[in-house]
Amino acid sequence: MRLTDREQDVLERIAVGQTNKEIAAALGISIQAVKIHVSLMLRKLIVPNRAALVLVALRHGLLDEHELAPIGTRQS
Repeated sequence: MRLTDREQDVLERIAVGQTNKEIAAALGISIQAVKIHVSLMLRKLIVPNRAALVLVALRHGLLDEHELAPIGTRQS
């Protein structure tokens, strides 16, 4: 299973607890665009909500501990 680069960006921000509004502002996209990305990921991973999305993403290797560090505190 493959996520787009933008979906990955949104997923990483969901994983650290950002709201749709915060994600939209950070990525320079509309809240509606964030909602579309979230909806597409929920369908791709066959999960009912954001919490399950993060859990399944971790299990499938789409996220790791590095992505779970709060935005702004990540080390390259």
